Amino acid sequence: MLIIAALIAANCARAQDYITKTNGDDIKAKVLEVTPTEVKYKRFESLEGATYVINKSDVLIIHYHDGTRDVITTSVPANSIQAAVPAPENTAKYTPPPPVQVSATEIIKQPVAVNVSNTLTLENNTRQGIMAAYVIYDSTEKSWVSYGWYNIAAYSNYVADLGNYTGFVYIHAQRGRVGEEWGAGKKFCVEDIGKTFKILDADMARCRKKIKFDVVKLEGKNTIKRFNAIKRFE
Repeated sequence: MLIIAALIAANCARAQDYITKTNGDDIKAKVLEVTPTEVKYKRFESLEGATYVINKSDVLIIHYHDGTRDVITTSVPANSIQAAVPAPENTAKYTPPPPVQVSATEIIKQPVAVNVSNTLTLENNTRQGIMAAYVIYDSTEKSWVSYGWYNIAAYSNYVADLGNYTGFVYIHAQRGRVGEEWGAGKKFCVEDIGKTFKILDADMARCRKKIKFDVVKLEGKNTIKRFNAIKRFE
């Protein structure tokens, strides 16, 4: 029995991938997908749990369980930059076209580009800095996705660009690891305080850490939510 258990443990160890971040941290994982901008993975100790997403720019190397590895390069080596080669001179005579005359009426009729994004402003109305996180439903991923942590200084704010997202947003904030907290409703997956994260399926039961969020409804193009000094969220 001990031999069988040892063999199972050895197989499990060989089946796990390792993600090495640019800050030196190693993550035991099962890598699901590597996109041009992100790496999606499951924590190896919770393969049935939430899906974590990390920016590719924060990943140094991925060691796969089959012995292969993927070195993530986020900058172009200096010796690979070629000197610019001047274009051949064009000796043909060039005659510019006559300017187009546009009337003032036509100018007024031209469409004006506007910002159609919906934003969420998280306002810290306290004397100390706080860490904030929020959760929205991603229709592409078909899951609730949590984002954080955002360090908001005293009497300042963080503005999240939500694109064309409408509906409900879940919000949480806290001061320090065991300090004052804002959030008393549904629980979602997060990372340790201070760590940047994006977690898919954040409402799933299995994840390393879950905390409570308050729900708010987006109102207009910019919804402002304020964290006051007392333990209350408005």
